[in-house]
Amino acid sequence: MLFWSDPSMAIKIIIVMLAVSVAISFGVYLKTKKKILTIFSFSLISFLSVYLNVDSRFFDIYNLKWIVKFTLYYWPIINGALLAWLIWDYYRNKK
Repeated sequence: MLFWSDPSMAIKIIIVMLAVSVAISFGVYLKTKKKILTIFSFSLISFLSVYLNVDSRFFDIYNLKWIVKFTLYYWPIINGALLAWLIWDYYRNKK
């Protein structure tokens, strides 16, 4: 658990962190115009914002265990696939 245990505070922090990830991703898109890099940056930062709160009581109180399961088991695979696609795209366009 991070340094808060109040469920209402946890949801507020998650929302703020997701808004920050949208802003950062939008900035990445404006700077690079690469959609895959934008999607990857949004996915990675969003993953971190939810992952840091996985142990929060918020998910227990509101019975959102499926989000915890998705965050721990499936989201890292999606991020890995996006990273592989990004690396493949980089080397394909490097030539």
